[in-house]
Amino acid sequence: MLASLKSLPILHGIQCMMRSCAVATICITAACDGPAETPRTASNASTQESSQESSQVSTEPPQKPEAKPATTPPTTPVTAPTTTANAATTPPATAPASSPPSPPSNSSAEKDVGPIFVVFTSKSGRMKFELFHQEAPRACANFLNLIRRGYYLGKQWDDFSPVVRQLGTAVDLKELPYQLPREFSPKRLFNEGGLLCLANTTEDSRARGHPCRIFITVKPQERWNLNYVVFGRITDGIEVAQAMLYGEPVTSIEVEGDADRLLMKYATQVAEWNAILEKSPMP
Repeated sequence: MLASLKSLPILHGIQCMMRSCAVATICITAACDGPAETPRTASNASTQESSQESSQVSTEPPQKPEAKPATTPPTTPVTAPTTTANAATTPPATAPASSPPSPPSNSSAEKDVGPIFVVFTSKSGRMKFELFHQEAPRACANFLNLIRRGYYLGKQWDDFSPVVRQLGTAVDLKELPYQLPREFSPKRLFNEGGLLCLANTTEDSRARGHPCRIFITVKPQERWNLNYVVFGRITDGIEVAQAMLYGEPVTSIEVEGDADRLLMKYATQVAEWNAILEKSPMP
């Protein structure tokens, strides 16, 4: 009995120890179960904070890395060849615009025709004439056209005077198929002999040029300035004109130089003259 009574405190102590262990076990279990949710909550918070930080960072422009100085020595720049790629970004260099050429005037247009010469031969010799097609182009074109039609070949030099020798038929104005314009030039005056000229259709000072009657001078005759059209001059054979006999016929005619180009320039006018001459031949 006493032994059992003595063992009661020991049992009570063991029970107390067992209760303490149970409480400790419960606390340990609670301690292990409670903090288990803390990492998950912290992880979510850190994820939200990182997403907020990433959203804030994404709105800011990226910082460019600082350019490092070149380590290679500088070289002389070379112009790149023009390509389709750089032509779109770099406008090609253009040459300075030049002023457009002005249309040629009548006088400059006549300078396109080169020198023209006509050689008349008769019993006394040959005379070479240079034609003034720049100052009197229509008179020269008509003269060349009649030569090609054979008009002057066989005609006689007549109506001599101390000043002139004439060639071609002198007819009344009503019988002429056409007339020529008055092509005067202050550069072509009667201040020398050996000039090739058009006769006038009448004695009137305002008369137009005769289409076929021509004359050459052997002396200066200033009083005829701007009265008769001068369309040529003798360059070789002035002594033949001075020694010529009345009635000598023209035995041959030669044309040298740029006659074709002059006739082409006035092809329309020449065609009109030839159409008239086909109906009414030159007398």
